[in-house]
Amino acid sequence: MKKLTIFTGMLFLTVLLNANLYAQYNVDWLLQSKTNGVELYYKVINCNDQEVVILKFINANNFDVKVLWDNELLFESNFHYRSNLENGSEAQNSIVIKAGEIINAQCNELTNPQLIIHYKNKVSFPPYVKVIKFRPYNFSVNK
Repeated sequence: MKKLTIFTGMLFLTVLLNANLYAQYNVDWLLQSKTNGVELYYKVINCNDQEVVILKFINANNFDVKVLWDNELLFESNFHYRSNLENGSEAQNSIVIKAGEIINAQCNELTNPQLIIHYKNKVSFPPYVKVIKFRPYNFSVNK
């Protein structure tokens, strides 16, 4: 009986810890958009002592898609930044995502640099102002 109680307690603790880790993992990415079978997520991370925004796309379609978007970042104190609107020099972001594929950025992204937004060198806000939301605009998903 004592062994069964210990086993049950350990099993409960393992399930509880795994559920907690799973919940923490899923909270990191914030869903921003679901458009034509493509989900767009973002999260704000610290990369090499610099706050950046990274993106993740999930193509739930059974065909390849081309995704186009411009970046908009909303900051504390009502500051905002929009690529192409602020200086007109940035090209619209685009990426081709294969059917069923998940693409997400990592710190120091090299293969898909458009999925990591280094904004500190593009804005003149005080350095303590933090990003509170990423929003794509001119967002489209095409076959």
